[in-house]
Amino acid sequence: MAQASGAARDWPKHRGMYWSKDLSTAMWVNGDDHLSIMTNDTGGDIEKAFLRFCSLIWDIEDRLRVGGNGFARNDEFGFLTSCPS
Repeated sequence: MAQASGAARDWPKHRGMYWSKDLSTAMWVNGDDHLSIMTNDTGGDIEKAFLRFCSLIWDIEDRLRVGGNGFARNDEFGFLTSCPS
């Protein structure tokens, strides 16, 4: 499906992953979605993991806005994604 839709036309270019040193955060850029962010906490503190996730999203969006960009969003449909799941 990804090839038929054109979503894989640049594969494997323009993709990457990032892991934090403590492995509590991972980011996958241009995999199935444009950006996937995963956070966890080894102590099971869901609030701490969620706040880390929110902080990352806000920081990324702030940096995009400095460049005159932002996350693609529609008032009716929400944020743009390339993965229907």
